[in-house]
Amino acid sequence: MKIVLGMILFVAHLFAVDATIEISKKKDKIYKVMVEDSTTKEIGASLSKKFFKLLLGDLKVSSNFEVIEDHFKKSFDATYITEDVLAKNAELILRYKLEFSDNKALTAKVRLYSVRSNSIMVEKSYNMSNTKMYPFLSHKIISDLNKEMGSGSIDWMNRYVIFSKYTSSGNSSIYLSDYTLTYQKRVVSKGLNLFPKWGDEEQRTIYYTKIQNDTPTLYRYNLYSGKKQLITQSEGMLVCSDVSEDGSKLVLTMSPNGLPDIYVYDLNTKQKQRITKFSGIDVGGQFVEGTSKVVYVSDKLGYPNIYLANTQSGDSQRLVYHGKNNSSCTANGDYIVYSSREFKKDSDGSSIFNLYLISTSSDFIRQLTSYGKNMFPKFAKGSDAVLFIKSYKNQSSLGLIRLNANISFDFPLKVGKIQSIDW
Repeated sequence: MKIVLGMILFVAHLFAVDATIEISKKKDKIYKVMVEDSTTKEIGASLSKKFFKLLLGDLKVSSNFEVIEDHFKKSFDATYITEDVLAKNAELILRYKLEFSDNKALTAKVRLYSVRSNSIMVEKSYNMSNTKMYPFLSHKIISDLNKEMGSGSIDWMNRYVIFSKYTSSGNSSIYLSDYTLTYQKRVVSKGLNLFPKWGDEEQRTIYYTKIQNDTPTLYRYNLYSGKKQLITQSEGMLVCSDVSEDGSKLVLTMSPNGLPDIYVYDLNTKQKQRITKFSGIDVGGQFVEGTSKVVYVSDKLGYPNIYLANTQSGDSQRLVYHGKNNSSCTANGDYIVYSSREFKKDSDGSSIFNLYLISTSSDFIRQLTSYGKNMFPKFAKGSDAVLFIKSYKNQSSLGLIRLNANISFDFPLKVGKIQSIDW
């Protein structure tokens, strides 16, 4: 058990944990919006306040709105052009009403009003049968409004985040959450449960590693049926870091021969193909260009760096020539975001790990963060949104970067420390 945990902790240190950022750049045109709350008293003050705060946060994260912070209370059918609207120079008014339906479902009536044209632009109703999942009601409202404004899709807001959190010595549980960590539900517990990875686009199944009888064991778990299936085992280390689009192949980090290497595992044939054969540490593989190539992290030069390997020939090439400790990465098409340790120290004396964006088709490079330990980035599929773990002054958070808008946010985890994430 000490050997297993030692390998995991060594790699976790090599590719450390963290979260935050603050690059900001205004768009040429954003809309100044006032949010008006028409929620009924039966909802309760606590839920009403939390929902209002979430709506404002989602509007900011969308990057298409300048949000007026004041909490205005208005009747849902009251007139729109008021002294408050004129005083704040609002261009849009988002008015919503939370209430319970006859079957106790949480409902939201929403209207988006244009001050300039003096007209209702959008009018919709939403229902949420599980009140505890109210954050997803807010996310859905704002992602829909973003489309209505012609600002593109931010449907990643509606996806679950899956993460592992250390709960006590030798124990970690796996949780479902929304991207802000407001909603959380434990789905796997008892023992050391690590490295959750979504198994399908519909987010019905996950893969995760459980340390079982001192041996890392990979399971596939159906969140809806509760069915758990053992996939494979390996001494030392075993992590599923990516799943092919058709769900038939996995990228695994395994160490049956002592040090971890990258493998591609075929779920249909139950056969595994070793991709890297360097006598060192190769971890964190992710498919690029379908399943023909894998981007991964290796210490073959004596320090962690990012490489690209051909899954057929095994030939690899170095991708990053910046930094001496580039320890985790995520891929989306030709773009890769990776974490790199800086030479300078943070204000509390700890090492800084910043995120950088590069392209596999050019020499393009862009720094995304500036302080703290920013690790384990994850692209939202087909999106400019990147989620990552941030550690700063003993605080564990989820960080979120909107690449096109050059803005970022972080969402603190109030209790515990995040071990790994996927969305």
